[in-house]
Amino acid sequence: MAVNSKTLKSYFVRILIFSLFIPLIISVTLLWTFVSNTNEKIKIANNQLKRTYDLEITDSLHKFQSILNIFAQSEELKFYFNSTIDSEIRNKDNLIKVIQLVLKDFKFQETKWFVINSRGIVIINYPQNSIKTKLSKEFDKNIGVTLDNINNSIQFIVPISYKLSNDSNIVKKNLGYICVLIPLDEIKKVFPDLVSIDKISKDLDIKKLQTKVKIEYQIANNILIFYLYIFISFLFVLFGTIWGFKIFQQNIVDKILSLRARVRNEMEYIEKKELKNELSSLSQTFDLYLRYTLFLQKEILKSSQLAAAGNVAHYMAHDIRKPFSKLRFFIQELKNLKDISEIKLAIQDFEPTFIISMEYIEHILNEVMDAAVTKLNITKGVPLESVLIMAFNNIGTLPENTKIKIDYNLSDHLLLSIDVQRVVRIIVNIISNALEAMKYIGDIWIFSKEITFEDNIFMEICIGNNNSYISEDNIENIFEPFYTYKKEKGTGLGLSIAQKIVKLHGGKIYCKSHLNKGVEFIFNLPALIGTYDKSNFQLVKNLNGKKIELSKMKNDNKINLLTEKTIIVLDDDPLVCRSWERAFKSRNTVTFLNPDDCIYFMDENKNHLDKIEMIISDYFFGKNSRTTFENFIEKVRKKYSGKIFLSSDITLEEKKLFNQLNIIIIEKRVYSYEELLNLLKLNS
Repeated sequence: MAVNSKTLKSYFVRILIFSLFIPLIISVTLLWTFVSNTNEKIKIANNQLKRTYDLEITDSLHKFQSILNIFAQSEELKFYFNSTIDSEIRNKDNLIKVIQLVLKDFKFQETKWFVINSRGIVIINYPQNSIKTKLSKEFDKNIGVTLDNINNSIQFIVPISYKLSNDSNIVKKNLGYICVLIPLDEIKKVFPDLVSIDKISKDLDIKKLQTKVKIEYQIANNILIFYLYIFISFLFVLFGTIWGFKIFQQNIVDKILSLRARVRNEMEYIEKKELKNELSSLSQTFDLYLRYTLFLQKEILKSSQLAAAGNVAHYMAHDIRKPFSKLRFFIQELKNLKDISEIKLAIQDFEPTFIISMEYIEHILNEVMDAAVTKLNITKGVPLESVLIMAFNNIGTLPENTKIKIDYNLSDHLLLSIDVQRVVRIIVNIISNALEAMKYIGDIWIFSKEITFEDNIFMEICIGNNNSYISEDNIENIFEPFYTYKKEKGTGLGLSIAQKIVKLHGGKIYCKSHLNKGVEFIFNLPALIGTYDKSNFQLVKNLNGKKIELSKMKNDNKINLLTEKTIIVLDDDPLVCRSWERAFKSRNTVTFLNPDDCIYFMDENKNHLDKIEMIISDYFFGKNSRTTFENFIEKVRKKYSGKIFLSSDITLEEKKLFNQLNIIIIEKRVYSYEELLNLLKLNS
């Protein structure tokens, strides 16, 4: 084209400089840094890979050495050395059976076992006649682990010693030695990449272990790749510059200049069809963009709702399992109780906490079932007072600290036409949410009045409370499904279902919140003019919590930690703590309902923590606790290094981490003291 534009071309050159050359320089610098760092990391990784392999070999040998030490002090060996002529053969057979039992579950099967007396005579040879060369008689010098080049094996020598009796502290020593040979070929079966073991220390020190292995090490990056990248990038930039300049000229510069010429020539014909077609094309493109954006918004909303539903299902599963876990505690205890008075006390402990859990599950299930409601079972002429009485009867058990005053101002000439059960659940949901938000202390008011909407009579009901506040941003979302606001529990469906049921009645519901006054939920329900005797209804004016008493709960045994061995139990459920106390009635037991009290107690007795025999803890500490199990363990491990049992009914994935912290995971049930001791032995 004859028309030209130096300005556009100069802009293009500047764009090329910033978009190609500067990024090229930055990328070359980053690549050089990356190659250098990668090669260094590969070198470290190769060294670590070799060390990891050596650690696995050393760990296997350590485990085998530990088994030999236990074997050297075993009762079977003791019986053999104390054998009479009549029992020698039988005791020898028992000793060989122990060896066979050890080998059955061990990695190295083809091993050679010898028991040598203090004079160097082989008295046990397993497998029979397995040694072909003489053993060194300098056993005292070779105690531990050594390389036996004659037998091409690793030799373990352990001295034999045992107590004369269970009650005696006198140890009989220098009775002889246990010598075990593990052929290197047997070790190579377990570690196929092992070529040879050139050096090994008697104490199995990893630093003194020298091995040859055929591991596939990572190959370091060749620096030639870096130079090849610079050369190819330079060619690409050069080619892209020439090719891009031509495209820019043809598709941008020429067309812009052509459009400018057309506008100048055809300014007076602005209504021409060609211009309308261009605008129509732009309009269609914009319309397509809007529709696609709307589609994406719907997909994102659907995904977020599915994710929220998954979270709700997770919490519901935990809440539904909880009463059955308590029932398991209770049944197990009943099996161990023989006295009828003890059985009555256990039932007295169990019943109130189980009822609370079942009430909460029934509340959740009712919410889920109401989510699918499409039809109402209308009853006409229902007094609001009777609905309120039913609602308060369905609130369930309240915490001990509950102190609520309720004020009423109800219309006296209206009767409701409603689905009674579902409206009751609306009121239960609103009041339950209010109680939790108020932390169960404050005032609740319930007002009603007549309103007219589209020539129909409705009763407007207002349920409000102080000591809480909902921000404007959250008020817009509280009626969305699965949305929860400052709640530890719940499905997030309560207010969404309430809105749906109110709409099915032909009314509407909304929320108002004032920072100083509190929160009010206002909703309309169909009504009719009518009179009734208000004296027949006794409305609740106050809500007070009830303390759950556990029979014979210990409160004074915590001072015993100063003088005797003590077991600590931590669980937010008093019933669980009481069950553990009954299980450990022969031991000194201290129970805590929250981790903060437990930490404080340990701080107060920091000089006597050696008296703690074990700690048994739940994973969840209740909605009022600010401390998680991980935080609790972190604090405890700074003070106490003994055994900790984690008793929980949830699925725990970080078991490796708990093993590192010396934590034993057990089922959510009561164990006897003897069962826990057996678990300690298995995990030692």
